[in-house]
Amino acid sequence: MPRRPFTANFRRTLPAAGLAALCASAALAQIRTERVAFAPGTSSASLHGGIRGEEVVDYVLGASAGQTMTVQFEPTNPGAYFNVMASGTESAIFTGSIGGNSFEGVLPASGDYVVRVYLMRSAARRDEAARYILSVAIAAAPGDFADGNAGGPDWWQVSGVASDDALNIRSGPGTDHGVLAAVPDGTALRNLGCRGEGGSRWCEVEAPRGTRGWVAARYLKEGPAPAALSLAGATGGVDTSRAEAACRQALAGTANVSTADVAVFDVLWGEAGIGVMMTRAGSNDRWSCLSDEAGNVQGLGRMGG
Repeated sequence: MPRRPFTANFRRTLPAAGLAALCASAALAQIRTERVAFAPGTSSASLHGGIRGEEVVDYVLGASAGQTMTVQFEPTNPGAYFNVMASGTESAIFTGSIGGNSFEGVLPASGDYVVRVYLMRSAARRDEAARYILSVAIAAAPGDFADGNAGGPDWWQVSGVASDDALNIRSGPGTDHGVLAAVPDGTALRNLGCRGEGGSRWCEVEAPRGTRGWVAARYLKEGPAPAALSLAGATGGVDTSRAEAACRQALAGTANVSTADVAVFDVLWGEAGIGVMMTRAGSNDRWSCLSDEAGNVQGLGRMGG
């Protein structure tokens, strides 16, 4: 498929009057919006659909700046086309009635993009119909990984960490950022996107129990989604039971409630100790408690946000 840079596509737009007529037609049409979700471990999708008359379908998918989008359109009616545009604007990045039924281009900004399928006005006025297959793919930017919904695997698996060690999840992409948690070899981590930083590659991830942060990419490989949440996987194998009990008791005393009214929703292990996240009955507040393995509470406070 020939590569069509965006600079070329911008030069091949409709004349002002034609574009205005097309936008006016789309504004009057019944537009159906569908969010595109790639299957786990894939970076593309084939969508089967149909339109008739003034019907329009907007397929919305997220992508990052520098990633490459490819679209292949196979309609049964030659009067059916697709456009590509950034979400929230009617300015076409690519116009199918001029560019044809295939597109490839590097995306200029991060955000949602729309692939709009429609019939030309002449065909729409005759109430013609079209069936189609729309194939959409998002590839990673050069020197970068894509996120789980747009070009990379949905899940990573921690790999290459020694059995007596753990992979640090940090607050930012680099060893100068603090450690939020640590996970052992084999842990499944949701892929939120990767980037180069200081000569190394770092990936933003989400651990099975909700911790979000950054890890060194060299310890990751593509892996399956976790079958179930693992407390040991979220805490590096550390026994957190005494820390949880002590933190629940500390919150119960502060809030003047029974420990039965305190629920733990996340437990993390970091260099500073064991972090226990809790809620209590009758309140939407979330609390964070820091303790050591022996149950010595070092701090308790409400979580912001």
